[in-house]
Amino acid sequence: MDLNVGQLAELIGGELRGPADKASLSVGTSIALSHSQHTDAEGAVCWDLGGACASATDHRVTSGRGVVTSCAADFPESGWQIIVADVSAALRTFAAWKRKQFAGEVVAIAGPIGKSTTRRMIAHLAELKFPAAAIVTQAEVDPDRQVEFSLANLGDEKLAILECWSSNQVQLCDPTIAVLTSHPTTAGFGRETAVADTTLAALSAHAKLVLPGNLRLDDDATCAAAQTFRYGREADCDIVLRNVTCGGGKLSFEIDEACFSIPVWGRHHAPAAAAAIAVARAWNVPFLEIVTKLGKFSSHALGCPVFHHANMTFIKDTRHGGRDSHRAALELLREVSASANGTGRRVIVCDKLADDKHRETVSQAFGEQVVSVAGADVFIVIGDHSRQVALAAREAGMSQSAVREHIDNTNQQSHESRKADEGVRRIAQRLAGILRSGDSVLFKASPAGQLDDVIAALQQENNNLPLDSLESLDVLPTVFQV
Repeated sequence: MDLNVGQLAELIGGELRGPADKASLSVGTSIALSHSQHTDAEGAVCWDLGGACASATDHRVTSGRGVVTSCAADFPESGWQIIVADVSAALRTFAAWKRKQFAGEVVAIAGPIGKSTTRRMIAHLAELKFPAAAIVTQAEVDPDRQVEFSLANLGDEKLAILECWSSNQVQLCDPTIAVLTSHPTTAGFGRETAVADTTLAALSAHAKLVLPGNLRLDDDATCAAAQTFRYGREADCDIVLRNVTCGGGKLSFEIDEACFSIPVWGRHHAPAAAAAIAVARAWNVPFLEIVTKLGKFSSHALGCPVFHHANMTFIKDTRHGGRDSHRAALELLREVSASANGTGRRVIVCDKLADDKHRETVSQAFGEQVVSVAGADVFIVIGDHSRQVALAAREAGMSQSAVREHIDNTNQQSHESRKADEGVRRIAQRLAGILRSGDSVLFKASPAGQLDDVIAALQQENNNLPLDSLESLDVLPTVFQV
């Protein structure tokens, strides 16, 4: 069932303002007002989650679309507004309504780490059961709103695969299959069980549940799931991983009598692969088809490919992530360098790791793990946050000479762009003088860092480096400071 603008206003308890004929206009795509996506399609709905109070002069608002907002403002004569008390609550109400109308299946993925990799592998295997065009994954917006916007834009697809950041989002998804992820390094932090218990409580009776075998629930945990699939290395799992190895760009393991070989780097992808296999088995996909399909999985889908050039190995990891995803990137560097069987060094180039709120704890943990997990030979930290993470690495046992700091605040002086460019060039020149044949290099940074600019400048310094390839990669877990 489709809604028109008038019915949307009634559904979310808002007041519709604008020309009378807009009430009969069919509701189209939902986007965040602050998002860069633009559309002039009639019926498109901009949700003013930031309280921007869009006006007639706002370039994001045209006569072809309207705004759901908590504050009235001037508006194009042919446009429309729905005034509500709480835009977030209104969006959630609309998303819940769209979920009830959706006839397809919904896979919800929750957990402290591995959600994105698990989602991409499930989407890959889902093509064995659903037409590729009928599969939808989450909207590219703020993670806190991805589920809401993804549900709000559901149409006649057959499958939606969504990452959930809270039990409330799991409940909103009302999944037909719920997947819980895990990672060995989260043990002891009390997060695995908390995530599991709240997720289980949010499930409805028709849902199937996929969860790691090493996750033991509280005795009083309640679960209404119709069927449960466990995955992991434990003997009592439904999907039991054995002989897990990684090398030469391949993740290999055995399940029952089947041998899997997936073209990705890093053992940390094994739990995600096992979870995806469990979901495919829940769909009754033949096992041999799963083996063949995963063998064709593209590492570029993960945004973290490993590649070789000029006798050096490069990894670029710039996705947002927490302590566990940072550790996974460091483990990957260690595996890659070990696979090279050479005498090259492990080099980490790191820019901004986290926002100011989490900077101290993230920097401390990352600096320690540069030594304890990656066993790095050279650690290059960039930016005005570099002292903290460099100090942590030195306190963990790294020599003074192995830690290279380059603190340059000129990138903050937007009115002096020439100085900013000079700072980036100086960093690139230092890197070009440090890197050498045989090195395994991890570039780690958040999207807010200046690492992309440094990489581009480094390309000009040394044409032998594969920086064109680096720039074309999808970014992955974020965590580097140099």
